[in-house]
Amino acid sequence: MGSGAEAGPAAARFSVQNRQRAVSVDAAGLAAFLSRVAADAAPGDRRGATLRLLSDRRIRELNRRFRGQDAATDVLAFPAESGGGPGGGVLPAGAAVGGGP
Repeated sequence: MGSGAEAGPAAARFSVQNRQRAVSVDAAGLAAFLSRVAADAAPGDRRGATLRLLSDRRIRELNRRFRGQDAATDVLAFPAESGGGPGGGVLPAGAAVGGGP
């Protein structure tokens, strides 16, 4: 069984999807940062999330659709559900979406 060294707990899994163009974002760097923060805050917890960065127009559409609020917002968060995310997979399960500046 290899060298006998024990592996530490695997980091939480995060996905960052940049779907806006207003601000330059290092998606891979942000995902790595979120994983480090999660590992420090909750060691051993393997849950992750998807963070999707959106334009104000798109987050307004989602806010209207899922909350009945016809306005842009900073963050919408959706619980992880079996069978896909809100609206039959419009967003990944466990998604959090953020609007532009």
